[in-house]
Amino acid sequence: MEFACGLDGSRAGAVSLRETDGGLRLEVDSPWGRVTYSQFTLVTVLHAVTSRSAAALYAVDHELAPFWCPTCKAVYCGAHWESWDVWDEGLFDQTRGRCPRGHERMLLD
Repeated sequence: MEFACGLDGSRAGAVSLRETDGGLRLEVDSPWGRVTYSQFTLVTVLHAVTSRSAAALYAVDHELAPFWCPTCKAVYCGAHWESWDVWDEGLFDQTRGRCPRGHERMLLD
C-alpha cells in the first residue's frame, strides 16, 4: 500500500506485507530508505496493514510509518520533512525529522 503526502499528494512511502519461508516480513519504503522487519507476527500487524492507516502502523511501532506525524495526524513526503542523522561515537544512531508544522520525531532507528 502506498501513502500520499497530505500537502501535495506525492508519494510519501509504501508498506508491504510478505510471507516468506522465514515467516512474515514487513517492508517499509520511505524517503529515508527501505527497511525490512521480520519480528512481527501476523496478528500484530494484520489490522494495521489491512486498515491502510499510517496511524495504525505507527501505533504498532513508530518505525513502520516514518512519513506519519502523529501530532498533525498527517502523512508528509520527504520534501516536506526536515531530516538529519544523529551519530553516537562515530556510529549512526538514528534519523530524526521535523514535519512542516515543526513537530519533531525519530524517523529511522
